[in-house]
Amino acid sequence: MRMDKRGLLTALSKFFLVNFLLSLALGYRYLPDGLSFVSTIFVWVSLVANTVMLYLPLLLLGFFFVWVLPYRKVTLIFNAILLFLFQFFLLIDTVVYSIYNFHINGAVITIFTSGGFGDSVSLGGFTSILAGAIILGFLVLEFFLLRFFMKSSQDNGYKKKTKLFLFLWIGFAFLATDKVTYAVADMYNVTSIIRFVKILPLYQPLTIKSFMEKSFGFKIDREDDIRVSGDNKSLNYPKSPIIYHEQNIKRPNILVIFFDAWRYDMFTPETTPNVWEFSQKASVFTQHYSGGNASRFGVFSLFYGISGYYWHKVLGERRSCVLIDELQDLGYDFYISASTRLTYPEFRKTCFVNIPDYLHDKIEGENAIEKDPKLAKGFVDYLHKRKAEGEQKPFFSFLFFDGPHGTDYPPECEKFTPTQRSVNYLKIDDDSENVKMMRNTYKNTIYFDDSLMKEVLSTLEEDGYLENTIVVFSADHGQEFYENGFFGHCSAFDKYQTKVPFVVYWPGKEPAKHEKMTSHLDFVPTILTELGVSNPTSDYSQGKDLWQADTHKFVQSSGWDDAALIYPDGYFVFSVETYKAGLFEVRDENYKLQENQKERVSQKRGDLLKTIKGFSEFSR
Repeated sequence: MRMDKRGLLTALSKFFLVNFLLSLALGYRYLPDGLSFVSTIFVWVSLVANTVMLYLPLLLLGFFFVWVLPYRKVTLIFNAILLFLFQFFLLIDTVVYSIYNFHINGAVITIFTSGGFGDSVSLGGFTSILAGAIILGFLVLEFFLLRFFMKSSQDNGYKKKTKLFLFLWIGFAFLATDKVTYAVADMYNVTSIIRFVKILPLYQPLTIKSFMEKSFGFKIDREDDIRVSGDNKSLNYPKSPIIYHEQNIKRPNILVIFFDAWRYDMFTPETTPNVWEFSQKASVFTQHYSGGNASRFGVFSLFYGISGYYWHKVLGERRSCVLIDELQDLGYDFYISASTRLTYPEFRKTCFVNIPDYLHDKIEGENAIEKDPKLAKGFVDYLHKRKAEGEQKPFFSFLFFDGPHGTDYPPECEKFTPTQRSVNYLKIDDDSENVKMMRNTYKNTIYFDDSLMKEVLSTLEEDGYLENTIVVFSADHGQEFYENGFFGHCSAFDKYQTKVPFVVYWPGKEPAKHEKMTSHLDFVPTILTELGVSNPTSDYSQGKDLWQADTHKFVQSSGWDDAALIYPDGYFVFSVETYKAGLFEVRDENYKLQENQKERVSQKRGDLLKTIKGFSEFSR
């Protein structure tokens, strides 16, 4: 039976409007309780705006189908099934969110398809019957609604004009209000708004900080403006107040030195002679992995001791890390210095949000050749000043050198040749001469930063600091040059991008080489245990004390929209975002996709389930 297009569109508009209201009712399950007035208004505006965004492609698809094939029965079946599937997805997502505190992603899909969901959630007979009834009810409801509106439009002779465009304008008004409000709140660190970036599925925040800074000189590092009120805390980190079993023990100084993008096999006597020599009196962890394949997640995992998955929540709340908080309470002095600004990545708003006066990240210079030596000298001067003034307070320092992240080094550090400073991306591949030269350039940048360590290490020794200073050398992530078919970082989780050097000098400990699997997440529990914390490490970290005999079966590393479980003999990669929900793959030790993916995924099910439970472990 054919039906007038105008009548079909009128009926379809009403059908979509009712479903839109139904989706809002389901979306209410995402909204947290106990919010302030401002937060409540924003989350409701965001819910409406985000639902508008989700419905736009559905509306266009439904209308296009009517235009191409305006047959009543076909249109009825297609649109009823389309909206049923959407509502069903939304319903399941609200259930997943209520359990895990995140939305459907590759990990969740894997658990469902490999039969592991029942290991986490026991539905029971009654619940299963109820769920089936709800699903069937949804499907019947969709067919009934669309049939009702189509019959109503036909009986009325299609004389009533649809209010579709009015509702669209209202929807766009909500959308604009949501985006503008979030953009302004992000600039001014209004945590009662920006903390909600992850509560809605596929929510896309609008940020304009870079534009405002470049075009209007807007000040984006506004740490002094950050205030987190009680209703804004969705993180349960730490789970319990930190308690010390000893209050009067001698506190060691702590120094952490990172070379940006320094991968594990670039820690050699030839590439890093000064750090290598120093490592002969330290503990070297040869199977150590960063908590991420990007700077954000690598640095974050070391300072917070929890998965990089929590980065977005921590940033939204402007939450400091337990490590820095405890060191502050213990009376530590701080010296944090970096060759690049700590505003991007946003470490001023995460790791160091509570100590802005101790940050030295505005070093003058055009590149690492000029900035990295000044960074090293600044710290050496800091040490000399402490000694001259007889300072007795312990200190915590973090030095972040940027050399290997680029192609900058002075001529005297060109040890490895031939080299190439600029990258021609049209000509590079795994066998190209360009890549070999770029790898040499990269090695020279590491050699350059290592050369700066000579004065730093000699000052530590000559001024007597090594007697009571824990010194750590490591990196935020690695750097790949097509060894496994990838370039740079952020593109994979193989050993070239996630495995990094980890050298720990610990006063009183004999030098040793440790071949057990370790992670950046292990740093915080190791330090806090040394400081006398009596809490179980699970109260504030997902890592282990480095000095304990037990090892990790696997470690977890995070990226922008995916993550990986890293094993001694392979990798399991999965997505953590809804728009990549289909991604999950098992790779061998050479990062090659393995055969029989479904069977191998099933074998990793228990580890994956443990990991995704960990993604909600520190959420309220």
